[in-house]
Amino acid sequence: MDTLTSNGRTTARKNDGNGAVGGRLRLGSADASRGVCGRRAALGAVLALALIVTQSCAAGDDSVAGDCVDHDGDGYGARISDACTFLQRDCNDNDPDVNPGAAEVCGNAVDENCDGEVARCPDECLDVDGDMYGDGPGCLGTDCNDGDPSINPDATEICGDGIDQDCSGGDLACEDGGGEADADADADADADADADVPAEAEAEAGADADADADADADADDGGTDVVPAACVGALVDRVLSVGGMDAAVSSGHSLSFSLTDVDTVMPQVLLTLSEDGGAGYIVVQAEGETARTGNGFDLTVITVNVGARTARICVTHP
Repeated sequence: MDTLTSNGRTTARKNDGNGAVGGRLRLGSADASRGVCGRRAALGAVLALALIVTQSCAAGDDSVAGDCVDHDGDGYGARISDACTFLQRDCNDNDPDVNPGAAEVCGNAVDENCDGEVARCPDECLDVDGDMYGDGPGCLGTDCNDGDPSINPDATEICGDGIDQDCSGGDLACEDGGGEADADADADADADADADVPAEAEAEAGADADADADADADADDGGTDVVPAACVGALVDRVLSVGGMDAAVSSGHSLSFSLTDVDTVMPQVLLTLSEDGGAGYIVVQAEGETARTGNGFDLTVITVNVGARTARICVTHP
């Protein structure tokens, strides 16, 4: 029993512990418990929704309802949303011509329809060096070196230079007279556009100290038989004039080189090198310097004759 006093009057009311007194909820009553539990349940629902949204964002889930993010206005959104015209996701939302519903155009290296592939045209030929050999149905064939137009299945093979010009799978060995391999790797057996030296002359030590048939060779190296340390066991030991070429092969690798120019003032040269049949590159090398190539050859410029525009070069492979 509860006793209430109002305006001087005292009123007795029965209270079973589950009601309200004076319009106020009594702590400890059943109504009070139901109110607190209701508020807690509402708060729990809000927290659960926030957790779901947080987990969805953390997982990178963009398949959610909401505004359509469509920067290029093609109806396909940057994320999947039922607010967009189409539900598919746009693989390039900055180009209205690129979306899952676009028509694919062949040969332009663009994936218009977002299928992850670039369409090839029936007559397309991907040919970097312009020799019509490359990758594609429009090519004459497959190119084994698409960075050099002088190398393709229709090219003329040059024997002994360490380069597979005709894409046959290897270099052609040269034959000189009786069928011996031509180590100098050119048609006239010396790689510098002059006549072959008879075997007798090469065998005669007094005829030519370095046995390369160049008239200026002995003058360049002082007419001495002393072999420089860089030339001991060399694959190539030659005196080249400007324009002269040579090559060395060892341990499955090849190095082709040519004397491109000689400095008119300083004893240094300009060389063009090609490793394992790759594209040629230029190096500047002074007299006495040794350059290590990427495939393991050591090329040393022994002497430089500025006036004669020649250089003695030795190549080794450790």
